[in-house]
Amino acid sequence: MRISREIGYGSGIAHDLIALSTLSAQRDEAATACEYLQEAITWLRLIEDQAGLDEAQARLQALKKGTLEALDPPAEMGWVKDHVTLTEGKVYCEFESPMAHR
Repeated sequence: MRISREIGYGSGIAHDLIALSTLSAQRDEAATACEYLQEAITWLRLIEDQAGLDEAQARLQALKKGTLEALDPPAEMGWVKDHVTLTEGKVYCEFESPMAHR
């Protein structure tokens, strides 16, 4: 997530936060998981990612009800292919999410 924050890549930040919230919930750290989801929701609104926003809000509600474990893993788990637009041009990347190895 550090690289995403350094380059201001909102989508990467948001989805990393969702993954961190899932890990925190699995460790019975509900307050931390809520904080991650709330920050993810802020980023998802900024980048206008409605699908991601719906998922994060559903996860937050499930966490508040104590049923987060019943949700499927995020759809973005596994290989991520995307690009970042920098002043120098677009940088294309493909990487494997650490959440793919739960």
